[in-house]
Amino acid sequence: GAEEFSFQIREGVVKNQEDSSETVRIRDDSKSEWRDFLTFPYGEDGNLVDFCADGGKTCYVTSSIGRETTALLKVDLKTGETIEEIFSNDKCDIGGVNLDKDTKEIRSISYNYARIERLFFDKELEKDFEILKGLGPKDGEVSVASKTRDEKTWVVCYSRSDGPTEYVMYDQVAKTIRPLFVTQPKLLDYKFSPMEDVRIKARDGLELVGYLTRAATDVPTPLILLVHGGPWARDGWGFNGSAQWFANRG
Repeated sequence: GAEEFSFQIREGVVKNQEDSSETVRIRDDSKSEWRDFLTFPYGEDGNLVDFCADGGKTCYVTSSIGRETTALLKVDLKTGETIEEIFSNDKCDIGGVNLDKDTKEIRSISYNYARIERLFFDKELEKDFEILKGLGPKDGEVSVASKTRDEKTWVVCYSRSDGPTEYVMYDQVAKTIRPLFVTQPKLLDYKFSPMEDVRIKARDGLELVGYLTRAATDVPTPLILLVHGGPWARDGWGFNGSAQWFANRG
């Protein structure tokens, strides 16, 4: 990764070919020697998110070491010791970490247990997402594709389970949107079934996340169960062509 204030590469990752562990290496500046910082054994997950704006003292790290899911940590760059656990969720890993480009302060953290959720540290950003959710399609998920440097104009994506993905332009000052394009406009001519995120308790007491697309809501219908083996990938909420085809056929 590049440290934005000096534009020097200060972080890299190497993989051990013998045990498949990954080690994060860092250096203080372009003239310093590289040194091992953190090692993630095979089966563990983590990475260095970014350096903090404190003169090279700390950084943000995600890590699953010693826990079932990844946590966002503030870590001492000299010792590798955790200074603060900023956020974790016992049910799922950390997703995206949104940082202020100038101050490196955390603006929001996203995670996805059944659907995308966000924890906001920036109240103005939280307000913008609430406005965008209200302006978009019902039950749509909001994501930001890009912004202008002054953050006054955003390209926003609305993902739906019952229709194509829509892109709009968001005026952050006026708090208004205008359409840009739809990924598959021909799908707008059809009515689709919404996808529900459901929780199913397994025999061992653990909770399974599933996604249900109904052929009808007023009468019983046959059930098709599509099981994903995992563990490195999983299904997610959103438009699923196969599920819609089965639902359309009853």
